[in-house]
Amino acid sequence: TGRLPFPVAPRDAWRKSVLTGQFAPLARHLPNPPAEWQAFFDRARAPAPAERPKSASEFFRALGQALASPTR
Repeated sequence: TGRLPFPVAPRDAWRKSVLTGQFAPLARHLPNPPAEWQAFFDRARAPAPAERPKSASEFFRALGQALASPTR
């Protein structure tokens, strides 16, 4: 879409968005995305490290599963 998931200005707003995990839902930029896609992005961008994938291989495995979900 060419849009960032977080506001970039002012800088404090961007920082707060990143730290609190407040980002635009995927559906704002992509009509009717599969729920698995949103779940993947929610987990990948979770503010708490324990909620995110533990390794690159876990990240890519989850991405592959999300992308393999049927599209609408």
